[in-house]
Amino acid sequence: MLTEDVKTVIVTLGLLAESEGILAELYEVCGSASGDAAFWGALAKQERGHSVNLKEMARLIMDANGDGFEVERRFPANAIQSFMQYVRDNLAGVRNGSIKGIKLYQLAREIERAVLDQRYPDVVKTENRPFNALMKKIIVETEGHLRVIEERIGEQIG
Repeated sequence: MLTEDVKTVIVTLGLLAESEGILAELYEVCGSASGDAAFWGALAKQERGHSVNLKEMARLIMDANGDGFEVERRFPANAIQSFMQYVRDNLAGVRNGSIKGIKLYQLAREIERAVLDQRYPDVVKTENRPFNALMKKIIVETEGHLRVIEERIGEQIG
């Protein structure tokens, strides 16, 4: 039987998956707005992958009935929802042209830093290898996003 803490983690993973989907949408729109569609499209594709991975991580917890998964820290749903609203608000700014040029990359850098600051790995402790592999993939890719975004900013600054 799933404990309330584990149920909360499953809901949290679902919200995080949703936030990754919204981030993918933002990056797709940045691609259209910037003329750098290949760059943004690659980021969007990985964000969609993160969403799939987070859903898979929730499934792994459910399939194990929570056994072997220890809740390390709670992740407030309202914080995730606020993050999603922030991304949506900026998505509107990209769509209406108020965020453009180098500001697109600076926004993405800020968002990727925020994602890393959320410390996904601190939510659940487990020895479940598939779960940990998915978590590691998300973190490594997010660190890569930050790196390539910072490179793009450097190229534009000159």
